[in-house]
Amino acid sequence: MEGEVPRMKLSNDTVVFNHAPLSMGKVKEIIGICLDAHGLTKERGKVDTVIVGDLDRRGPIPTISVTLVAQVGKETKDTWTQLEYYPGAVAGEDMAVVKDKSVCDSLFA
Repeated sequence: MEGEVPRMKLSNDTVVFNHAPLSMGKVKEIIGICLDAHGLTKERGKVDTVIVGDLDRRGPIPTISVTLVAQVGKETKDTWTQLEYYPGAVAGEDMAVVKDKSVCDSLFA
């Protein structure tokens, strides 16, 4: 459709965790997604989309950086990750499909 912002869909094997501080506890609920670049938090439970933030083209696979936020016990914790970036993505405009809640839960478990 003309004028429509292109969307990126990521398969389950495209998420790369660089460090995972959440591994110390079982995650009760995914709270949302924060963008590293802008510090924006999505609504509780809305973990399926994130606006493209930082674009990193230095490595062999261009990536965008995001922070996943979750409730671990009584504490709120987060973990930083990178998602594969597709050619033509525009920071602050394009959307990336990250994960649904059940997939996030299994990643953080």
